Amino acid sequence: MAISDKIKQHRKNCKLTQKQLAEKLGVSPQAVSKWESGAGAPDISLIVPLAKALNISSDELLEYKDNLSKLTGEWIEKRRLCKTGQMPWSKLVEFDKVALKQNHMEGVLLLRLAEDMYKAAMETDELKLREDRLRWSVHYVHTYLERYPEDDYARSVYVEILVAQGRRSEAFEQADMCKDKDRVMELCLQGEDLKLHIQNVVSKKFYSFLWSLHRQELDFLDAEERVLKAVINDGNYQHFHGTLMMIEYKRACCYGAKGEKEKALECLRKAIDFAKKRDEEQYGKLTVPIFDVIPGEPEDMPSYSHQLYVHLEAVNSDLSVIYGTPEYEKLLGECKELAGKWQINELTTRIPIVANENMGEQQTTVLITSMLNTVITKDDFTGEVCEKLKKAGTTKILKTITIWKTGEIDLPSYDFRKALVEMDKANYGTEILMSNGNKKLENTLAKKDVEI
Repeated sequence: MAISDKIKQHRKNCKLTQKQLAEKLGVSPQAVSKWESGAGAPDISLIVPLAKALNISSDELLEYKDNLSKLTGEWIEKRRLCKTGQMPWSKLVEFDKVALKQNHMEGVLLLRLAEDMYKAAMETDELKLREDRLRWSVHYVHTYLERYPEDDYARSVYVEILVAQGRRSEAFEQADMCKDKDRVMELCLQGEDLKLHIQNVVSKKFYSFLWSLHRQELDFLDAEERVLKAVINDGNYQHFHGTLMMIEYKRACCYGAKGEKEKALECLRKAIDFAKKRDEEQYGKLTVPIFDVIPGEPEDMPSYSHQLYVHLEAVNSDLSVIYGTPEYEKLLGECKELAGKWQINELTTRIPIVANENMGEQQTTVLITSMLNTVITKDDFTGEVCEKLKKAGTTKILKTITIWKTGEIDLPSYDFRKALVEMDKANYGTEILMSNGNKKLENTLAKKDVEI
């Protein structure tokens, strides 16, 4: 039954005149007359109050459920014909327009029209016609999103249309508003950029899954290792050596808690081997196809052997069964030596370049003090190390080390004191040392055996 007949029938059932119904709705009797004759239709804003005045539901007034179900069935069939090339998309657009008009701009029909109009735009070779259809498609989807701003699917349709119009920056903005922005962002990208984006998304989810398995339970650790090696199946683990290192460390804790000394020590041995392997490698890339365009690990990542040393130095009751044993002390010493070598290398090679070219004093201080620890002692600062620092022109680095050294351990060696004096010549050393309140070092610098 048409909506015009429904209005007339239910008005009479309620024993209302056209004038009385018009008064209830705040419209003219002529408007009601047009509705009942089919010459016009009530505005969508009047559907609910009209249904209430006629003592029926809005769904019943519009025959919404039955009608929409029927339209959906027809739309699915026509869309199938369009996808198989048996019917042009422009024909489906005409069907959508009629359905939308009959159902008073129903939201789902509005979105269908936006999608189908976009398809119709992309099927034509006429530039002006394509632009017009894309413009209308944007209008329809934008209208829909004004009503339903949380609809991610509709926003992804909007993004796709904007990309087709060449409005890529706007497409990125819309994609960024989506809950599932990673998926929608794919619509904005192409070529190598798209490949990199997909690999980054997969990588992020892979890390997250591995982390969910990273528990101090042997079954979970075994599963984490199997998953990692199944995905990184070419043996080029790169930074995942760190994950393997921590798996072995946690296994050691599991075995230690059970009193199984030999197994705990064996796992720590493997953990150190993984840390050493990663620290000795260059900062290369993964080579498995699903991660092969992701850049290598940043060069400012801390040493894996240092990270492991921090864990081994901390008191862990699970490892108490092996503390103090010759085997444990040997492993701890090896790990400490590896960490110290890496840090000295960082101080004399990469960090001077970064600090001198790109960083201010405060940034340099943050970088170096975050790295320095008791793994490096005063004895590590040999004349050779200090010479390398001086040749690099790293007064900022020397200044930072000075503050750290005077606050953490005893006085540095003679050669390093000579390097500190070089800082005085650049108006760095003395005032910094005085502000640090280290009178002992002040007196040392004043000794006659130090050339100024």
